[in-house]
Amino acid sequence: MDLTNYEIEIIDMLFNSIFKIEDKKNLLLECDSSLYIDFALNGESAEKINALFNSAFEIEHKIQALELLYKACGFVFNDIHELIENRNVLIFNYYDSSWRNKKRNRFNRYVYN
Repeated sequence: MDLTNYEIEIIDMLFNSIFKIEDKKNLLLECDSSLYIDFALNGESAEKINALFNSAFEIEHKIQALELLYKACGFVFNDIHELIENRNVLIFNYYDSSWRNKKRNRFNRYVYN
């Protein structure tokens, strides 16, 4: 699998967006209990948690997780390159824009268009 550095950064970004920081921290602590002491002594910044979480997974596992996420949402891609090109489909389909089709102005309930 030939991936550029830019594509690897996108995969890391997409993979990091799956989990909240608190979930990442809990998963790391379940895997390695010595991190309790490390977090207590040195603090638990978001950058540190993201770096530890990224280093815990290989790129192939990140790609598999992303493919499963998109597949669960109904999007199937031929390869990771196609997924990267169309990565915004989940973002655009996440937001409900049905309020735009309403006849009433959503900011002022007494004004009708």
